[in-house]
This record gives sequence, structure tokens and C-alpha cells, in this order.
Amino acid sequence: MPPKTIAVCIISYNQRAYLVEAIESVLTQTRMPDQIIVIDDASSDDTAEVLQSYQRQYPTLFTIKINAVNQGNGTNRHLGVLESRCDLTTYLDGDDLYYPEKLRLEEQHLADNPDAGFVYSNFNLIDSAGELIRPWATNPEEIPVGNVFEPLIAFEFPRGIQCRCPLTNTSALIEATKHAQGFILYEDFIIVMHLSRSMNAVVVNQINHGYRLHNGCVHRSHHEGHSNVLERIYTQNKALFENLDPTDRSRIERKFRHILSQYAWRAVRDHAKQPSTESKNQVIKLAKRAMHHEPLALRPKHVVRVIATQLKAPKHPAATISN
Repeated sequence: MPPKTIAVCIISYNQRAYLVEAIESVLTQTRMPDQIIVIDDASSDDTAEVLQSYQRQYPTLFTIKINAVNQGNGTNRHLGVLESRCDLTTYLDGDDLYYPEKLRLEEQHLADNPDAGFVYSNFNLIDSAGELIRPWATNPEEIPVGNVFEPLIAFEFPRGIQCRCPLTNTSALIEATKHAQGFILYEDFIIVMHLSRSMNAVVVNQINHGYRLHNGCVHRSHHEGHSNVLERIYTQNKALFENLDPTDRSRIERKFRHILSQYAWRAVRDHAKQPSTESKNQVIKLAKRAMHHEPLALRPKHVVRVIATQLKAPKHPAATISN
């Protein structure tokens, strides 16, 4: 049987400085990909010129797409994966990077574990300059393997960060990324939700890529945005829970609703710290949301924050909230 072909899909938006590093990290893989897809989401910098240069240098390797209108991370990734002409596909954000053995080791692990449908690796958390902050997992035993749907839903992966950049069958990744369209937060969480609901995972314990954390990145934005997006994910993906064993479904949904309640209370905390003209109404809405998902989680600190927000004069402009 001939070896399977591998594509890497890179998404980018105004990340020219990091994008070159990301692309070069793919080009220096010990197992070279058979296709590199880069889809730029209507950047206003000179990303298009940089990508055209790579296209000229590697005309048969690169597939370059430039969106005329910004689509957002989830839709952009789906559009990129649709361009794959390979058996297996993985992905990379334009500000992150691979280490040289990523593709070789993950391909080998999939081949050695025929019961697994996707594979992912340990990784480093790095800062804007590429310096190490800390590894994602320091103990291999803390990384979920096999059926990882429940630990994903419950945010039980190391440091509460789900696995990243899985390698899987292209058709499965197309189907999974389809459900992430329209999302700019947690789109990778949605992808792994759909992969893990239908297939098992195998893990490469070696650190094989770097996940860059910026001070101003969207994942560090106001928690109301996180709460809103997680609510959308829960509402739009309830079908994933329907065919579970009733006992498993009850337990897993309860864990997810605990997360939804937690993020709603965190949003209340953010409003209490920096009250804006919208905070008084929003904390009531968020408190009701939290109580709906987990009534018994109400604590005195939650009540104090809601009351404090009602009494404080707004001193801050309204925060930018994702939906």
C-alpha cells in the first residue's frame, strides 16, 4: 500500500511577521508535506506578496488562497481544508509553528494505531517572541488518549487547553471544520468535539509544536464573549450528545454545563472589576445564565459581584464582546 499523502493548512490574518516563521517551520519538517495550503483572510498587510513569493518558489507544493472579504478563523480554516488533495490533513495558525518531527511522528503513530482516527502531540506555550513559557503537559499521563470526548467537553485537558493541530483523514477534518464556520473563538474546540465524538485519539508525547500566547489575543478577552460563544457551541452541537448512553450523556452534559456556568460567573467578575454603562443589565443576564446551568453553584462572592455592579457608577467604556 502506498504511503498516505499529508497536507498542512495554515490560516492567517495580518500575521506577516509570524507567518513566515510558521511556513518555514513546515518546510523544515523531517517528513515533508505533500501540500501546503495557506489561506489568508483579507489581510491589510503585505501577506499576499509574501505568499505569492512562496508560490513562485514552490509552485507544485503550495496552494495559496486570498479571501476578498474577512471570514473569521472558523470559516477560513474550513475553506482551507477544502483545498486539501491529500489523504491526511492537519493545520496550523499563522502565528504558531511546528517543530521538525511533528509530521513524521504523528504519521507513524497513526500507522501504528489503526484503531485511532486522529493524532495530536504535546506542545509548548510560547510568548510573542517565541520564548518558552511552559510545556502544555509535563506528565504524559495527564494527556487524554482514546475516547477524549468527555475530557474535552469538561476542559480536563492539561491547563484547561484542548489538544491542537490534530492530524486526521481529510474527509473527517472537512466535516469537523464545517461545524466551526462562523466562530472566531473556540473554533478549534468545535473541531476536536466532532472528531472525538466519532473516533479515538492517539497521542505523541514528544513536544512537536509551539502555541503562541499574545498579551492581546482574543482568548484573553472579556469573559462575556467566551460565555456567549460557549453557549452557542452547546446549543448548536446538542446532536453530539443524543446517541450517548443515557448515564454517560447525563454526566458529560452536566460537566459541560458546569463549564458554561463558570464562564458566565467569570464574565460577571469582569463586569464587576470594570463596570461600563452596559454592565448593570449584562450581569443580571449572565447571573441568570449561570444559575440556569448550575443552580447549586451560587456562592456569596457571586451575589456580592452582582450587587456591586448595580451600585457602582460606570467608569469604563463598554468592552468589545464576541458572540
